[in-house]
Amino acid sequence: MTNIEPRFNQINIEQIFNKGQKYRVADFQRQYTWKTEEQRLLVSDFISHVHESKNNLFGEKFNENFFFLGTVITFANEQDKKDGVLYIVDGQQRLISISILLVVIRDILKVDYASNLRINKDALNLANRIADRITEILTNKTTTGEASFVILPHIQAEQKFFENILYASDMNQNVCDDTNLEAFLSANPQAKKYYSAYKTMKNEIKEYIASGNFRNAKSRVDWLVSLYIQIQHSSIIELTMDNDEDAYQIYSDINFKGMPLTNVDRLKNNIMKKVKLDKLSHKEIVLDLWNKLQDNTQNVNFMTFYKYAIFIINGKRAVNNSSPLGDYDKKLPDEQDLPDIFNEEFQQQGQNSARKKIQKLLGELNKINSSYQSLIDSDFSLIGKNDNWPFYSKNLKILYDVSASCELESFVYFLIPTYNCYSKKIIKPNDLKKWIDLLNDFYFIGLLNVCIDSNNVEIKEAYKELHDELFIYSSRIIDKDTFVKYYELSNNIFSEFLSNNFDTIYFNLDRLRNGNTEKKNMNLLCTYFLRQLEGNKINKSASIEHIMDKEYGKDNIHGNPYHAVGNLIMLENDLNNECEKLKDTLSTASQRIKYKESVYKKSNSETTKIFMNNFDLSTFSDEAIIERTQQMSKQFISKYCS
Repeated sequence: MTNIEPRFNQINIEQIFNKGQKYRVADFQRQYTWKTEEQRLLVSDFISHVHESKNNLFGEKFNENFFFLGTVITFANEQDKKDGVLYIVDGQQRLISISILLVVIRDILKVDYASNLRINKDALNLANRIADRITEILTNKTTTGEASFVILPHIQAEQKFFENILYASDMNQNVCDDTNLEAFLSANPQAKKYYSAYKTMKNEIKEYIASGNFRNAKSRVDWLVSLYIQIQHSSIIELTMDNDEDAYQIYSDINFKGMPLTNVDRLKNNIMKKVKLDKLSHKEIVLDLWNKLQDNTQNVNFMTFYKYAIFIINGKRAVNNSSPLGDYDKKLPDEQDLPDIFNEEFQQQGQNSARKKIQKLLGELNKINSSYQSLIDSDFSLIGKNDNWPFYSKNLKILYDVSASCELESFVYFLIPTYNCYSKKIIKPNDLKKWIDLLNDFYFIGLLNVCIDSNNVEIKEAYKELHDELFIYSSRIIDKDTFVKYYELSNNIFSEFLSNNFDTIYFNLDRLRNGNTEKKNMNLLCTYFLRQLEGNKINKSASIEHIMDKEYGKDNIHGNPYHAVGNLIMLENDLNNECEKLKDTLSTASQRIKYKESVYKKSNSETTKIFMNNFDLSTFSDEAIIERTQQMSKQFISKYCS
């Protein structure tokens, strides 16, 4: 930052509304993000300062330095100055919230007191006068006599809420008329956060009035007016720049009193910096797409989503040997590097070219976000409607829970590229099923590590490296050929991981079957096992069940049906030593079957007794056991899921 010569001016809120300027939020500013906590704190701060003055009579002149609200950064180029416009770079959260708070005070005065003929006449007149005064200061009159609102956000749909409802003199009629307001918010969902702020601050003030020691309506009106005066006389430092380049630089580097800038804010800043001098319609397109992305990914970390999205896009380019983002074949960059990667993508681009690239990028992100939403809506019940879908929604829900519990990016990020190929009939249902089976085992190992061996740094680092590679491979699946290629690579690196960490994983599985983990996670992990058993998924090379037997895990790739029942019994924590003998000492199938029958007869376990009840021992074979196991696993699933 060089040669920046800002103008500093200490002013109060009253001067902001009275100096004839229009304040607009800069395009590269974040959305309004204050939540209930920040809104209530602002009201509480103003209320506490009114009481600290020990004066609540109308006409008391508060010291304008009494409450310092921080610094507000603005900029205006030559044309903006002629138009009387200042763009807010830092401070919109406070200025927007204060505007809404003034409307709240106006509406309480107007509805509760100005039309109440039972209260003192002086109080009634005062309430009317101050309510009208607030409506007046919220607007500037143009030379043609039209109202020009002092403070507005930058999105047109949000501006409509301020102009048509919030600032309107008949705000209370609109708010009280649920049909009108509901219709407006339904048509303009971006405005909901402002209406929510209005309700929060209104409730805060009305609760204080209801709990306060006010003698009568006159004292309540006096207090509301004093609160209004306190807001008007609260002080700020206004820092004004002469160009948006300097303002953008300051906004990117510092944030005075508001919420700290996130990497998401930096990404948005970079986008808006590229399109800031273009047509208004272009800005609206970019802002609309960006805000939709943020609104629709509120249930996930947005930076995580963006990291995934930019790499799925990069993955498509990498397949075509046209990736501009560098070589990330082995390791994902850190989140804080993404803004710089974004800059590299669009550096040295002409204004029009950059705008088109940005719109295309955001368009692709929007498509990815739509796919994400379709996978997580309604606990995946939407997916289950397809008869060709290779799994039931209940199985996917377990995978969702396991992935959330192992504290990694949602499995949905890994699934979307393959899911898109499946939905377009580019790959077959069984291909998608293979990929999901791999994700099942991958996330199970992650949860196993978290629940049982979370302090093992070595396996944690190895798992993170595996995660990054699978993450990149999944993003590059765009057709049948890439699916075959990257599924094989993914399966190979996962099998290698299992082999390299065999002893640790086997030890953790042994602790799992003996119940050495939290009850909640024990149920989740056991449920996962039983889902696998229910589907008889014991004959694939990278299956987790294989590792239950050292010899099998290392050498055998076909599997034996006794593993299913063996694991089932071990999950009961019953006859474990007997089950170990089945694995380690008995060599022939006939020996195993005979000994297994004797083990099950000995068991005092209720579930094992049910297993043996009405079992025709003359048909006691591996095939019969597998069939019986699938029936019993359903009972276990019901038990663990209840």
